[in-house]
Amino acid sequence: KPKKEEEEATAAAAAPRPVSIIASLSARVGSISDNELGGWYSYRFSKTALNQATRTMSHELKRQGTWTVALHPGTTDTDLSKPFQRNVAQGRLFPVE
Repeated sequence: KPKKEEEEATAAAAAPRPVSIIASLSARVGSISDNELGGWYSYRFSKTALNQATRTMSHELKRQGTWTVALHPGTTDTDLSKPFQRNVAQGRLFPVE
C-alpha cells in the first residue's frame, strides 16, 4: 500500500467509535424551514419537538461518545398519508413492508 493509504487506514482504525447511538424516526413535516402549508398541528408539533430534542441531545451527549440522529424514512403508503399522496413524487411513496 502507498504510505498515504496506510496512514489513512491507521487513522480510520484509531478513530473513536460511539459508545452508543440514539436514532429517532422523524418526518419532513417537522421541519420549520419547510413548512409552507401549515396544518397537522399535533403531528407537526410532535415531530418538530422530536427534531429539536435530537439536536439538543446531540450537543450534550457527544461529550460522552453518544451520537444522535433523526431519520426521515420517507412517505409510506398508509391511511394517514392517503389524503396527501397526490403531492408525493412518482416512485417516492414507500410500501409499509
